[in-house]
Amino acid sequence: MVVIALIGILATLGLPAFLGMINRSQLLGTTREIAALMRSARIEAVRRGVPTVVIRTADGFTAFVNDARDGQGRFSNLTFDPPAEREIGRLSLPRRVHVAAPALDSTVNTFSGTAPTPPFAPNLPIVGAVFMPDGSALAEGAFRVADGTERNFFEIRLAPRFTGHVVVRKFDSTPPSATAT
Repeated sequence: MVVIALIGILATLGLPAFLGMINRSQLLGTTREIAALMRSARIEAVRRGVPTVVIRTADGFTAFVNDARDGQGRFSNLTFDPPAEREIGRLSLPRRVHVAAPALDSTVNTFSGTAPTPPFAPNLPIVGAVFMPDGSALAEGAFRVADGTERNFFEIRLAPRFTGHVVVRKFDSTPPSATAT
């Protein structure tokens, strides 16, 4: 009877750590899937000779070939328009994982700027990770994903722009502490 009580106590104490491990594992797996989707989009841009885009959607991420052109042959749209563009892949986020940034950091989950003319139409805003036919990216940026506790963050960073390199890394959301001198 004492052995059963000890097993019960140990299980109760170990359950939060076990659940935390499961959440971190799911978060890391999702982060790697997003990075794989971005790498696939980059490969498709090179293979097809047209830009590809990875954007956030309401339930996850979508990658698509962007070959919508205006009358002058310039790429005219960086948003997903299903009749005009072909989807490369789609990723839905699990219910315990969401796109988030720490409260003090507003520089992530965005790829900002204006697409260059040519080959894009004038004043076309960059709305996601855009890969060019030479394998480069239009802008540097990052997506961060978090688990439900908002204590675990992983970042999928696209940098430097000229190589289109996609990197996954753990993000520490705590600010650096001041060191006494």
